Amino acid sequence: MRVVKIKNLNKSHLEKTFIVKGRIRYLKVDNNKKSSGKHLNSILFDDSSEIEVVAFKDCDEIFKKLNTDNVVQIENAMLKEVNKDYKKTKHKYKIILISNSIITTINNNEVNNNDFPIHKYTSAAVLKTLETGMIIDVFGVCIQLNSEKTNTQSQTYRKGVIRVELTEFEVRFYGEKAEKLYDVGSVLTLSCVTYINIKGSEFLSVGHLSNVKCTLQQLFNVPVLESLAIESPDQIPSTSYSTPSIKSLAIESPVQIPSTSYS
Repeated sequence: MRVVKIKNLNKSHLEKTFIVKGRIRYLKVDNNKKSSGKHLNSILFDDSSEIEVVAFKDCDEIFKKLNTDNVVQIENAMLKEVNKDYKKTKHKYKIILISNSIITTINNNEVNNNDFPIHKYTSAAVLKTLETGMIIDVFGVCIQLNSEKTNTQSQTYRKGVIRVELTEFEVRFYGEKAEKLYDVGSVLTLSCVTYINIKGSEFLSVGHLSNVKCTLQQLFNVPVLESLAIESPDQIPSTSYSTPSIKSLAIESPVQIPSTSYS
């Protein structure tokens, strides 16, 4: 059986078996609010698209088989249409892992990074088309960061503003991420952040599962991304100190980002 590209998963796969392969960029296990069980959420992507992967049984065991940034192959799973009010990606469907699903991790030396890029960055144009709750990776220039944190009854956060291409977006850093002070003018690469747009309040939520990398020099020759930029490992030499997600994809020219990583 041939591997199906993620963008090609469709209605025909609701009733038949399929094999899909992709890189994991988000992984979380939560306790169910209305029962004693757990549920697992993940996002899988290849060079064509991305899709949510969920499980409702054996979540701890499945979690052990999935590691962020690894490329995996999934067999014997189910495909189901996504509730439009709870979408984490733009895909119409999601993959549901069941008891007899087979998850195989692909060795790094067997992975073609053109087929399974390390990151997909969301452009300003695509950001404006997202629905609240979607999880993305994005980078932009930090143009504002509040010196004081905002305290509410439930949580503390620090507001900032980043410029993605020519468009400015509010960013809210929560928890330990609110303790960092990033230099205005630096480039922030934000991974696994949640897009929020509720009652006219639009911002990017950077929480405990998000990663923040700060490049202390501003990028001067960043191409304008009409959709998503695909980054291969050799395009961004990274110096990491304490590192702890559509339209058709566009492969842009390499962006050289010597980055310093913060947790």
